[in-house]
Amino acid sequence: MRKSISLHSYLSLTNAILILMVLGVIGYIWSRGQQDAIERELQSEVREHALLLATIVSQKYDQNPDLNIDSYQLPADITNADYIVAYLANDLSLHNLGDQPLTVEQSNYFRQYGHTALNGDSNVVRLRWGTRTEESIYASSPVLDHYGKVSGAICVILPLDRLGTQFSRMRLTLLSIVLGVSLIGIIVSFLFTNLITQRVVDAEKLAARVAQGDYQLRLPETGPRELQELATHLNRMAQELQDQTHQRQSLLANVTHELARPLGGLQQGVESLQGGAFKDKELSAELLDNMAQTIRRMELLIDDIGLAAHPTTKPIQLNRTCIQLEPFLRSLVTRSRTAARNHDIEIDFDLPPALPEIYADEKRLNQIMGNLIDNALKFTPREGRINVTVKFPDPEHIQLMVRDSGPGIAAEDAPYIFSPFYQGQAGKRIMQGMGLGLAIARQLAEAHGGSLVLENAPGGGSIAILNLPNKRVLN
Repeated sequence: MRKSISLHSYLSLTNAILILMVLGVIGYIWSRGQQDAIERELQSEVREHALLLATIVSQKYDQNPDLNIDSYQLPADITNADYIVAYLANDLSLHNLGDQPLTVEQSNYFRQYGHTALNGDSNVVRLRWGTRTEESIYASSPVLDHYGKVSGAICVILPLDRLGTQFSRMRLTLLSIVLGVSLIGIIVSFLFTNLITQRVVDAEKLAARVAQGDYQLRLPETGPRELQELATHLNRMAQELQDQTHQRQSLLANVTHELARPLGGLQQGVESLQGGAFKDKELSAELLDNMAQTIRRMELLIDDIGLAAHPTTKPIQLNRTCIQLEPFLRSLVTRSRTAARNHDIEIDFDLPPALPEIYADEKRLNQIMGNLIDNALKFTPREGRINVTVKFPDPEHIQLMVRDSGPGIAAEDAPYIFSPFYQGQAGKRIMQGMGLGLAIARQLAEAHGGSLVLENAPGGGSIAILNLPNKRVLN
């Protein structure tokens, strides 16, 4: 078998990647939102600072119209070493009002964006040059002279190099949190994945054992719903295969047992005839009659085996004809009396007058009733009694009933009496037949559009009730 990654590894790796992706995206969105919020606050702060400085300079112009801006210095209590401040005159000349010298690039930015303030409007601009760490926020505000006219503009730049460091620290902290939470999530995911894959491994072991012919292993039906259902189906499969194996073994043993006796009887009959018994006409006739009945029983046995193997999805083909019910039942009881006398069992029938015809397959109906009588003979004790009766529960149906005086149906046997090869506790002690009679009888009854039930009779014993539609329904 080609070596490949296990299901456990697949699930663990998939969960780890999913957790990292989700937390990474959430962390990135959160950090970007935090950064944007901080930058908006800084832009507002820089704008207000530029407006404050412009107001102070305007007030100085009101107090001193001849103020020389080149020699003017902002008050120390309102200056901030982080800010770069300059005064932009209408002729675009720059005058540095702060402590930090102006670079050429900064001077160009002041002139480039200062025209807005020279037109009387404040503005804020995000500046970027060189690397990302050289980003800045620019703001400007117009300065009014004592006549109320724009004499220039205060331009302010706040470098974001310190802020960039803070952002880097924030991202590093966030990354540490993401990795920590991811590690916890991966450990938890590993534990759950291990639970799932362990059940799959157990299912694999069961399948391997079943493939080797061992049907004893069962899976615990616990855990998530899908795993419970999988375990249930696999356990049911193993149980059914075990039952089928047992049934097959029972079938082979029972077929061997059931065929051995009639074959032995046939062999004795043949040997008797070969030894001269044919010279005695009465003896030879009896031997031939017994041999014919033995062959018939073997034919019925083979018929039962064939029906037991018949596909449940394929309907049984019936050859329906009109059957005179009274002579059919009398003949059936007469044929069964020999076997009944051998067990000291009395068998009779109770038939109402003027029985109607029924439309059925005579061979299959004979097979149904024969199996019901054989089942009654099996469980009726010596000096017991079997009775065959007919009833009409309604104008559209007829009931053929076989009642015995046996022990009845045990509660533990009741759910399985029509299962193929099932003989029950009593049947296992008696060891007669293959446990197919009732299953075949019900199968043939349903093929006729009828039903078959077996229940305990009032007063003791059991009663088999074959319910069939009569001729008028089928026509």
